[in-house]
This record gives sequence, C-alpha cells and structure tokens, in this order.
Amino acid sequence: TQSIDAFLSDFRPRRALSLHMAACLGRLPVWIEGAFDTRREQLVFVGLLLLGWLTLNVGLHFFSLYAVSERIGFDFPLFYTMWHMIISFGGSSLLIFGFQYAEISWVHWKAYKGQIILLSVLFCISYAANIASLAHLSLSVNLGVSACVPLPTIAFSVAFERDAIGQPIAYPRRVVAAVLVTMAGASVAVANHPEASPFGLVLVIIASLAAALWAVVSATLMKPETGLGAINLTWYSSFLSALMFLAMWLCSRELSGARALPLAVRVSP
Repeated sequence: TQSIDAFLSDFRPRRALSLHMAACLGRLPVWIEGAFDTRREQLVFVGLLLLGWLTLNVGLHFFSLYAVSERIGFDFPLFYTMWHMIISFGGSSLLIFGFQYAEISWVHWKAYKGQIILLSVLFCISYAANIASLAHLSLSVNLGVSACVPLPTIAFSVAFERDAIGQPIAYPRRVVAAVLVTMAGASVAVANHPEASPFGLVLVIIASLAAALWAVVSATLMKPETGLGAINLTWYSSFLSALMFLAMWLCSRELSGARALPLAVRVSP
C-alpha cells in the first residue's frame, strides 16, 4: 500500500544527516564537552551514539511497517508522524527539565528562530512531498532518487557551512567518489523499473532537496557557539513540526478515518 511505501521512505532526512555526520564528528554536543580525557574516548562515545541511533531507527522502521500492516491497519501516516513529533518533544523535555542534559533559552529563539522554523518547515515539506510522490511513481524509483540525497547535501554544505576560520567546508575526493558510486548503483537498480510520471519525479526531487538542506541547517545550528545541541534543537523543532503536521492532518483525508478508528476498535471482536 502507499502508506507502507511512505513509511519505507520516511527516514530520508535522518539518512541524509547520518551521511553528513562524517563532517560533524569533531563537534560534540555542548553538554559532553570536558567529559572525556582522550580523543579515543570521544570517538568510542560517538560510535556508541551512532550504533544506538541506527538500532533505534531500524526498530522504529519495522514498528512502522507493523503498524500499517493488514493486521493492524493504522493507515494514517500524517497522524502517526504528528505523534512522533509530540513524543520527541516529550522525550527531549524529560532530558532537559528532568536530567538537565541541555538548556532552553529565550535567547536561542530570538537568535535562531528563523533557522529553527526553516528546519521544521523543511522536515514537513520533505515528508509531505515524499508521500505525495508515491501516488505518481514506484517505490523503487522513490528510493533510487533518495539514494542521491548525499550529493545535494554536500553541495549545500559547501555553500552554507564554514569551518573554524570561515572557509567553506571541504570534502575529500574519496567521499565525493563514494557518493557518485552510490548514485550510479541506485540508477542501475531502478533502470528496469521506470514507473514514474514527471510530476512524481518533481515531488520526490523536492523532498530530497528539502531533506539535504535539513541536514545542513541542523549541522550549522549545532555549532558550539550557538549553544544548541541535538536535545534542545529537537525540543524547539519538534514542537513546531507537530503543529505543522496537525494542520496538515486536519486538512487531509486521514481525519475522518482517524475519527472512525476508535469506534472500529470497540466494535471489533
């Protein structure tokens, strides 16, 4: 079904950011600074973070597939993702207010409100355009285009990110070569499955560009001088994203089906 296809490709922004992490490993969150004595300890910690992220992401992926399967039939991706944002907001609130792992400040909002709003808008555009594209092209083409996301991510990074001395971020040739090889492999994989309309391709390209820019905006916001890290940035952006997904859900066809779901559950044997 389209909803299963949507969930299969829902994690494009996270994939884009993970491929962009290679340029960001030297920038540990603010609350970690000074916690490690050696570079090796820092790298081990970052490796454990990546492993945990991958494990949780794969688990969420399979849970999403289970939720929209015929056995469960929860066919409401916008509603699902809205609650994903609400839970992210709740989890980051627990880490901020309960464990003091980060702090929120009105100064953050006044200084970076434009970028934070942009971050939330990009996530919503990426997700909404990706869902819409699946009505006009096959999943294989969708995933083939998404495999090309690292290239615009590198381009946006070079255009908008700067290093410690104010120079554009530079990527080794081997990184660019690896991205090109990945893109070539994706193109070959979908060459025999060209089920796509021009409108569908436009939508999935918009979704991919939004995901690539989302990754770069996230990286620029999490520089040490901003005071923003993964936890408080998630707190700010997930709240705004939840409101945006709520608006999209209220205007979508999912609303009537979601309203009828509790009644269907009560009357089912």
